[in-house]
Amino acid sequence: MKKKRNGKRKAIPQKGDPDYLSPTQLRNRRKRRAKQQKNREKDGGIGPTSNDSAADGNESGRTSEGDKNNGENDRGGGKDPSMKYISDPASAPAVRAAR
Repeated sequence: MKKKRNGKRKAIPQKGDPDYLSPTQLRNRRKRRAKQQKNREKDGGIGPTSNDSAADGNESGRTSEGDKNNGENDRGGGKDPSMKYISDPASAPAVRAAR
């Protein structure tokens, strides 16, 4: 006797579908989530959990690449060095050397 399947399975998105993620994208997401969990454990669980909905596969959990770091580098530097001469571009070393 054949076993009956309980409920419908969710269809796997194929290439061309808006929800399709390549194997590399899936791997990067897994690594990103593992890194976030590791950081949360290291910090004692303190911090925002903005990507929790992304773990469920919801579209609302996705963020654009620019919003992810908010100008801060993961390696420690708090300020973006490219913003240093925004207020006075003439004082930039490249501009001074070109004169």
